[in-house]
Amino acid sequence: AAINPTAEPVRGWRGFGGASPSACALNGTWKLLFTDAADATFRKGKRGKANTFQEIDAEGGWFVNCVDFENPDSKLKGFRVFVEGDALSPTEIQLSFRKVRLLRRSRFPKLFGQ
Repeated sequence: AAINPTAEPVRGWRGFGGASPSACALNGTWKLLFTDAADATFRKGKRGKANTFQEIDAEGGWFVNCVDFENPDSKLKGFRVFVEGDALSPTEIQLSFRKVRLLRRSRFPKLFGQ
């Protein structure tokens, strides 16, 4: 936090610090250039290359870790890990893992060319 160019990155998180959630520096979609998080690191395999990103909703207080697989033949299209955050200070958020949603490809043949 000492070298973070944003002095109060949590300001606005669910209205923290009296600021609007739209003012929160964390709000938005972030492409993950590097991660060692277990839910976002994969070896190339049957699922194909994994694309990882994070959607952050400062108004609702959610971090959604997103993983999408490129292989169209994989049964698993991707998954989402939902993490709720509560502001503790201008620089800290307490995280609570809430759920995982699997994005499966249909087990049924495509009907009518769709």
